[in-house]
Parts: sequence; structure tokens; C-alpha cells
Amino acid sequence: MPEVELPNPEELEERRDKSFSRRVALTTAVYAVVLAIASLGGANAMKEMLLAQQQSSDQWAFYQAKVLREHLYRAQKLVLEAELADATAARGPRQEKLQALAARFAEEETRYNAEKKDIEKDAKK
Repeated sequence: MPEVELPNPEELEERRDKSFSRRVALTTAVYAVVLAIASLGGANAMKEMLLAQQQSSDQWAFYQAKVLREHLYRAQKLVLEAELADATAARGPRQEKLQALAARFAEEETRYNAEKKDIEKDAKK
């Protein structure tokens, strides 16, 4: 009759330790994958936040440029109106040209005012 080989108690303990080590390694790997995915999501959210902040800043700069242009046209219109009010300075074709310029500046001022209001909504988000 062949002899039945009994396992060595030390080998059994070693196998048990290897099984525990495998479980620990697998658990660590799962945690690493979950943390890597969370890190990527956080990085993407940060990029989107920075992009939104930059776009908001650009819109605010665009708004300020429109306000500046509106004020420039208003100032030019006021200068022309003051010149037109002086009856001796503007007569004939010069007066007509100054009136046309004043009307154009008034139109530009109202256009920039309307554009400014549209841009202001986006800039203040």
C-alpha cells in the first residue's frame, strides 16, 4: 500500500500566509484603480473650472472694451454738439458734415450700449 504523504504544518501555514497576501494585494490594486479614476475626474473638473474662469475673465474684458468705446463715442458726440452750438464755427457744408458725424456717433453710442448690456449678462456669470 502506498504511503499517504501528510502535509508539513509549516507548509500549510505558508500557504495560508500567501492567500492572505494575495487578498491584500488585490484589495490594494482595487483601491489604486478607484483612486486613479477619482484623480482623473478631479483633474478634469479643475480644468473645466479654470476654462470657465478664463472665459468669464475674457467676457469681462470684452465688456470693459465696449464701455470704453461707448464713452469715446459719447465724448466725440458732445464735442461735435458743442461745435454745432457755436453758430459762427459751423455753417453750410461743414455744418451738415458735423451733424452727420454727430448722428453717426450717437448711433454708435446706442449700439455699444445695447451690446454692452448683452455682454454684461455673460460677464457676471
